[in-house]
Amino acid sequence: MEWNTATFWIVLAVVFSLFEVLTGTFVLLFFATGALLTAVACLLGLTHAATQVMLFAIFSTLGLFTLRKKVILALSSNKTFHSDHKQILILTEDLAPHGTSKVSYQGSIWTVENITEKPLTSGHKVEITGTQGNRLLVKPTEKN
Repeated sequence: MEWNTATFWIVLAVVFSLFEVLTGTFVLLFFATGALLTAVACLLGLTHAATQVMLFAIFSTLGLFTLRKKVILALSSNKTFHSDHKQILILTEDLAPHGTSKVSYQGSIWTVENITEKPLTSGHKVEITGTQGNRLLVKPTEKN
């Protein structure tokens, strides 16, 4: 196999991608993309090494600074599951203001967080207002 500049950039993109999978920082992903785009430029005839390095730097930093935050937000786990929203639970333990407790919900034990300033007692009905990771955010129902 003949090693040319395009092959170098493709191998570099694969290496960056593998390390991205290991770290999960969404930084190396953009370096992998920059290397891949530089490989495409090489295949289209770009031969000057300094221009390749400059192109790699431009592609990588542009992607990093313009798209990284959007990718992280799109993949964020702080989303409310609409099927859980406004569901009613009955507390089995007391729940302090902004405190956490455990509750059985859909056949599993979940952590619930009281998002109000009011303490809630065992047997109190609460409504799910959202999720934060695997935590259910709750407030007292209007009919208690």
